[in-house]
Amino acid sequence: MCKSGRRSPSKSPLVAVLRIAGVLVSAGCVSASPIVFNFDSDVSGKTTTFTDTVGGLSATFITAFDPGGFIVGSPIAFSTLSGNVLFTDLTNTALGIVFSSPLSSVSLAFATNTTVGVPFELDAFNGAFSPSNKVGSATATGAIPSGFTLPEGSISFSGSPFTLVVLNAQGGPNFAIDNVTANVSSIPEPTSLSSIGVCLGVLVVLNRRKLFFSKL
Repeated sequence: MCKSGRRSPSKSPLVAVLRIAGVLVSAGCVSASPIVFNFDSDVSGKTTTFTDTVGGLSATFITAFDPGGFIVGSPIAFSTLSGNVLFTDLTNTALGIVFSSPLSSVSLAFATNTTVGVPFELDAFNGAFSPSNKVGSATATGAIPSGFTLPEGSISFSGSPFTLVVLNAQGGPNFAIDNVTANVSSIPEPTSLSSIGVCLGVLVVLNRRKLFFSKL
């Protein structure tokens, strides 16, 4: 019996390239599990600007008053923030966190040098700090744990992919944060999509060339 000239679907060039494309997307992604930046691996006394990398995701902590806007340390003034935290003694200083990959959500623990009820604010941006790039915002107020003097709490945000968060305690002089938990967006990075496009383009050229020579 003569064998068909068709390729088996499982061995077609398209299937092969799509498999390659899947590998490229996977290679361009960081951990799918929540990634936590807790500053415990940072040396006490380290100041912004600095970058930490966990699970393939990098987070750069930066302020307008660097170097030295925020500092890593382990104050004993907190209950829910433990180990090393990131804090400042400067008044009304916003903290920016720039992520190397787009996020779908972020959460963190905070403490403010304020009275109870003063909001802690988080603004999320996709790209540079600009009103046109703002994705959304969140606010939260802390409570004073028994035996302590400063309000502590947690804040979270989820929405369209974003790469920058800006933190503020507008009603108080300063604040501290800990356990920044990031969930990376499932949307492939542009570099991965470009690689897929190149692979598919090569496939089209090769298929056309094969059809041309088969008619000679």
